[in-house]
Amino acid sequence: LISNEFMRGINNFAVRPIAAGISPIRRAITGDDGGVELVETMASAVALKQGFVDAVELASRLWWKGTTKHGAEYQSMFVEQRADELTRGTPTLTEATGLDKVPIFGHIANLYERGLRAVSYGGLSMGDEYNKTLNYRSSVYQQAVRKAYQSGKRGDEMTEEANRLINDPDATMHEEGHREAERLTFTNEVGGFLGELSRNARQMTSRHPSLKFFLPFIKTPTALLDRGIKMNPLLAPLQAETRERIAKGGADADMAIAEMVFGASIMSLVYILHDSGQITGAGPKNRNQQTAYDKLGIQDYSIRVGNDYVSFARGTDPLGTTMAAMAEAMDNIKYADSPDDAVVMMGELSLALAQYAKEQPYLTGVANILKLMDGNMNFTSWGAKQMAGFVPSLSRDLSSMYRGVTDAPSIPYAPKTDNFWQAFLNEATKRGLPTGRELPPKRYWDGSVVLAGQGEALFLYNTVSPIRISGLQYHPESNELARNS
Repeated sequence: LISNEFMRGINNFAVRPIAAGISPIRRAITGDDGGVELVETMASAVALKQGFVDAVELASRLWWKGTTKHGAEYQSMFVEQRADELTRGTPTLTEATGLDKVPIFGHIANLYERGLRAVSYGGLSMGDEYNKTLNYRSSVYQQAVRKAYQSGKRGDEMTEEANRLINDPDATMHEEGHREAERLTFTNEVGGFLGELSRNARQMTSRHPSLKFFLPFIKTPTALLDRGIKMNPLLAPLQAETRERIAKGGADADMAIAEMVFGASIMSLVYILHDSGQITGAGPKNRNQQTAYDKLGIQDYSIRVGNDYVSFARGTDPLGTTMAAMAEAMDNIKYADSPDDAVVMMGELSLALAQYAKEQPYLTGVANILKLMDGNMNFTSWGAKQMAGFVPSLSRDLSSMYRGVTDAPSIPYAPKTDNFWQAFLNEATKRGLPTGRELPPKRYWDGSVVLAGQGEALFLYNTVSPIRISGLQYHPESNELARNS
């Protein structure tokens, strides 16, 4: 939801004005008649204002009908049938175990699962419908105003013609609106290597449903990464799709060039901010430096605001991908052991994108498998974490919130062990399962206890918000350790 709102604002009120500025130059060079007009930005604002109520109404109607009438199948107006990939054709837990045959328990369990679907998949579909409706409306308004303006009409005549097109869009406008609705909600099919990777991964998880536990979402992460690449002026020209959009001409060419120009300006800004210590990437690879940064409250992939570090790792994609790539490259140079290493690391800008993507919540399962293959995680720890993942963590979250209000809560630490059962109990205890175990608190390098958040308000905010805030701490010893590795 955050990424959609953020990206819609960037697309309509940053990239599109840049495209309108580029368009006359491109048309003068190529002789092309069509392109983006500055008046489209105003059309976008009007579309969002007039379409908000409709978007809320359609999203609410989708959720209500899907939950009460269609058995958790949420049917969107943008496609014939849209049920979440995770539930399509898959038996529920009670059906798979036969517990649905038990009269009272089966009924209770069915209500519980229906409730979970309504909150999770229903909420996801509802948010998707809301954003698609606004994106579709914006696209139709933009096309209508562009056509009216380029027909030579001005003033009231242009407004009248634009309204006529909005009320009766032709097939081309309708199709473009659908494409834009999918593109800005990151549910579009991606071309090239990423597209092949996405389709093959989805086919594999369809044949082997157990893989969905490790890779639940494929299409959206791929689309997010693809859009991040399109905003990267070093990588975008390597994509055949970008070159084809520019060769095609018209508004599509203006937007493709504008995305790269906007990405270049963001990367330049990140360079300046990183040089002044106002933005961070993944941090140092040296473990001593990283533990010192943890103690100081310096958060990965964050922007410094006063004495706080505000994360941009969630909710700002795909812009966050562009920012992270540059910040990661600058981190590699900053923490390199030698100038030669710094040159090599600067050349690994594309790998920085992969590193950032791997850290996202929806790729946690993949990241853990890669750690297992790299030898950074043993099979016992990996297996215990997967098994403990079935323990609902709601009790842990509620307990943490209660302790956060009444006292500063420590973060439990699960001691490493080669015994699978012991490792599982430790991980399950961390997630709130009452096993009777008392786990030791996690500690910083100097032995002090790691506390979850600084102050009640900040702790409660970080508990519910995907955008994390970390307060900068005063600790001279950690400063010295960070400076000298």
